[in-house]
Amino acid sequence: MKKKIFLPDIIYRHVWDIDLRDLLRIGISGLILDIDNTLAVADHPDPYEEVSAWLAAAADNFSAIILSNNKLGRVAPFAKKLGLKYIHMALKPIPFNFFKAAKILGKPPEQLAVIGDQLFTDIAGGNLSNMYTVLVSSPELEKESGVFSRAKRWLEKKALSSGDVPRAL
Repeated sequence: MKKKIFLPDIIYRHVWDIDLRDLLRIGISGLILDIDNTLAVADHPDPYEEVSAWLAAAADNFSAIILSNNKLGRVAPFAKKLGLKYIHMALKPIPFNFFKAAKILGKPPEQLAVIGDQLFTDIAGGNLSNMYTVLVSSPELEKESGVFSRAKRWLEKKALSSGDVPRAL
């Protein structure tokens, strides 16, 4: 069955809620991770408190990389705190850097999960790259300020209502 470009394979509330055993069962062995609103509050220099423990649990069975549209000054120090490789200014959803991340991890696309908070960048790019896609959609995202952010979240809500997506919330 062909995937819809803006629909994730599954939705979780937070990244640390993702059951790593479920990913292993479907053949996932690598993680492509977004930063803002996925591993950390947007523009915050530190990851959410629960992220380090979740990544430590993942380290036994998964390789991981950060793929971000942010600039080097945001991505490099953040990735260093977590001990992860990274690609900055990724131009998501264009697939090129998703495939570059797959090459760095040494994994074929079908063994990778893209985990992020945005349908139009993370999920679309992962789907275009034939990767498993996980949307993190915490209630905090609805509190974002700014006209662009609110409009984007409204459009995402509309896109999600157009398909049947499993929610592991």
